[in-house]
Amino acid sequence: MSCCSACGKHACACGCGAVAGTPLPLYNRPGLDSLAYRVGTYADFRVTMQNDLSDAALPGLAGLRTRANDDPAMALLDAWAVGADVLSFYQERIANEGYLRTATERRSVLELARLVDYRLRPGVAASVYLAYTVEKDSPPVTIGAGARAQSIPAPGEQMQTFETAEPLDARYEWNALKPRLTKPQIVTRASLDSLTGLGFKGTANNLKTNDWLVFEFADGSTPAIRQIQQVTLDAVQQRTQVTLQPAVTDSIGALASAAPVSTFTSSATAAAPSAVGNAESPFVALVDALRQPSTVQPANARRLSRSTASALGNASDVRPQLLLNFEARLAGTFYAAWSGTPVRAGNAQVRNIYVQRLAAAKFGYNAPFRMKLVKDGDTYQSLPDTDWESVEKAGTLYLDNAYDGVRPGSYVIVSTPAVGATAASVEVHKVSSAAIHPRTAYGISGKTTELTLDNTPVASVSMVAMINNIHYITQTVRIQQVFAQSDPLQLAELLISDSVGSIAANDSSTRTSADSNTRLELAAAIDGLKAGRWVIVEGQRTDVPGTDAVSAAELVMLSAVEQGVDAQLPGDTVHSTLVFANQGLAYSYRRDSVTVHANVVRATHGETRHEVLGSGNGALSMQAFVLKQSPLTYVSAATIDGVQSTLGVRVNDMAWRETRNLAFVGAADRSFVTATDDSGKTSVVFGDGTDGARLPTGVENITAVYRNGIGTPGNVSAQQISLLATRPLGVKAVINPLRASGGADAETRDQARRNVPLAVLALDRLVSVPDYADFARTFGGVGKAAASKLGNLVQVTIAGAEDAPIDPTSDLYRNLLQALQQYGDPSLPLRLDVRELLALTLSAKVGLAPDYAWEVVEPQLRAALLDAFGFERRALAQNVYLSEIVACMQAVRGVVWVDVDALGSIDEATLLAGFGDSGDNGKGGDGASLMTHAATPATLPPRVQVLPARYDSDGRLLPAQLAYLPPNIPDTLLLQEATP
Repeated sequence: MSCCSACGKHACACGCGAVAGTPLPLYNRPGLDSLAYRVGTYADFRVTMQNDLSDAALPGLAGLRTRANDDPAMALLDAWAVGADVLSFYQERIANEGYLRTATERRSVLELARLVDYRLRPGVAASVYLAYTVEKDSPPVTIGAGARAQSIPAPGEQMQTFETAEPLDARYEWNALKPRLTKPQIVTRASLDSLTGLGFKGTANNLKTNDWLVFEFADGSTPAIRQIQQVTLDAVQQRTQVTLQPAVTDSIGALASAAPVSTFTSSATAAAPSAVGNAESPFVALVDALRQPSTVQPANARRLSRSTASALGNASDVRPQLLLNFEARLAGTFYAAWSGTPVRAGNAQVRNIYVQRLAAAKFGYNAPFRMKLVKDGDTYQSLPDTDWESVEKAGTLYLDNAYDGVRPGSYVIVSTPAVGATAASVEVHKVSSAAIHPRTAYGISGKTTELTLDNTPVASVSMVAMINNIHYITQTVRIQQVFAQSDPLQLAELLISDSVGSIAANDSSTRTSADSNTRLELAAAIDGLKAGRWVIVEGQRTDVPGTDAVSAAELVMLSAVEQGVDAQLPGDTVHSTLVFANQGLAYSYRRDSVTVHANVVRATHGETRHEVLGSGNGALSMQAFVLKQSPLTYVSAATIDGVQSTLGVRVNDMAWRETRNLAFVGAADRSFVTATDDSGKTSVVFGDGTDGARLPTGVENITAVYRNGIGTPGNVSAQQISLLATRPLGVKAVINPLRASGGADAETRDQARRNVPLAVLALDRLVSVPDYADFARTFGGVGKAAASKLGNLVQVTIAGAEDAPIDPTSDLYRNLLQALQQYGDPSLPLRLDVRELLALTLSAKVGLAPDYAWEVVEPQLRAALLDAFGFERRALAQNVYLSEIVACMQAVRGVVWVDVDALGSIDEATLLAGFGDSGDNGKGGDGASLMTHAATPATLPPRVQVLPARYDSDGRLLPAQLAYLPPNIPDTLLLQEATP
């Protein structure tokens, strides 16, 4: 109430001032969050009634002159003033609840929304892809739709149930497919000269430096030899890697002119490729036929289209599938046998590799020189070796001892060092026979191993000399080294070291980047995988700077499965190649860490309930029943609301259909509506005989099947769903390699307050660019949306409700994209992206007023900042200004001044780049280092720029950004009390 300007007393006390009686005038300017709708308060009503006591129009009250508070009359006026005050208070509250902007109760917003046919979004169930594991030796398993799997709850969480949305055909072979890790080593005569290293299977080969290797070729030509320079054991890969010494070109050239060994010729004839009709076995003939393109067609056959002919090509899986359709007896064994059949080796390829285990000398190398007595004295002098009569034979070697490990068919290498003008030489021969016996020659006796060399030209044997047609021991017998006892080695396959994914094309292969993204060759041939099947690729990423320990997984769809071999790799076997749809893999993975889950099926959050609702009564109208389990599950759908109920109702075993409003159905239509209250309870309401049929009379004849469970609790982490609630025979385990996403809680009051007007703007017809944003914003599970026109493209950026994760593979993302395309302009290109998050970082010193405690002010200050700059208050592409941060902090009671030390933001790219930096450069550390990276006091920006959708310098389309203070990372908001 106003006071008298003359005496300063209350108007009712002095009687000299004008008094405005109740009801007071009402006025509210536009844009207010609350209405002033009280015609008076307690004081106003009391003063008005007191003034009316002196009104001349009421002469009967003129005798009442007292104004004392303890007078009964004044007490009565006081009571009426209190009553009027209470009534006006509730009148104002009711008035506020009648307007969308000022309503404070969710129920009020719900009822106001119904006036424009808008229903508050009930939330949406999360979706996830489950990977099942089938028992070994189990037959193929069919996992039906509705199979349940449950999550292991983390501390503070509850177990969540997920059910498969469609049936799944699963097999043991599809549990965990591995990419191809190795390929055959190709060793040919042409490549042998430049060959620097080889890999052999196992680590117990006992190879040593200077060991000799003999290379046997498939065409029967003279074998080649190389010497080991270095040996490295790999215990992890169980292989022995050897480095070879440079080739002795002179010896190889000499050996190439030598006559081939007869056994080589016979082997080459046997190994020559034969015609399909002349193959060694019917299976080989079958494999060869499958590798050839089909060219024979019936005369009356319809000409194949280009796509059909391509599908029946060499790499397609159609031809073996057709074969199995014709020959059912091959099912189950064909692919295993087919994948184990190698491509025939080329003529110039190495067939076998041997290591020479024995290093021996020739018999007689240690024979003493003959001595003669000098006539002039008793001294002796040695005679030359020409005085010894030799017993050597061409094509025969006598070794210095008995070696029972030398076998016929093996190889011997004779190494002769340089002597005088004679150059050194190395020769290889094949042993046709080996015998151990005593021998006496050159004045010594002992055991020897006699080796007969097979088809060796005499000219190549330099062990004897002819002097007067008498064989004498020569110098080569003493100096020649013989390497024998051939031990076969098994070549290990070459390790494929390139990555799987986006950067795999950097190797020396001829694949393009697109090929490496969309194609993945498996380690074996896999039967039964079909185009359109979902698979999950999981492994360690190699595209994160500074580390290869970041694991990731992604969902891709198969567009084809190819079966084939590399004709340029002799010895290669049949392998399956997965061809991915669209852009293929988004990341790059370390090859040996990759696992492909092929027993994958989509599942959604919620558990099925079967319930008897009650009994129908034909005499009653608008019967209603409440579901016992709440909340009712709504799954994402490409509808106007973006959700679809899982409730199904049957009356007398006949299905009744849910409708949006009973006013739009006929009297005989079996329809019902649902209504959900603020507590999450859902009621099922039936018709009255005019708007919808009445329920027929019966006993417990109304049943319902529905699912309960919804919202953000369903957004469980990867690897968290691992409990089999439904275990079909043969199923061993289940896991979710990817996180669940798309789950959102029911629409809140403030969210509905903003969304209800948007529903009447687009009117389910997307004409203008803002219509796309308005439609997306009211879609179930979407929290924020923005749309912009870039060229001839409409780009829509969304963020989940409460910033819940939305993966491009989730039901929410796909259904929203489908709905935008369905209700929008079909000729206008559209792109849907999830927001790019910018985590705000803020560091500030705060000065407090006297007598205020920092322990009390700091929580209030933090709460104010998290509220004003949290997800709900920030829009996409909305800049953050330093001035509004300071204003927000200054508005907190007890804050005198604010000194902002750092203001900035951190995005995902900056964080990943920080992991690649060393620890001494101030990046990638704790919260303080993030602040330093974002901003420094010397360069404190006046704002944090938040960008809309745009193209980057490389021409890539980037989504709009969203910047807010993350509430779950306290170190991004550092507040410190300023000390004097």
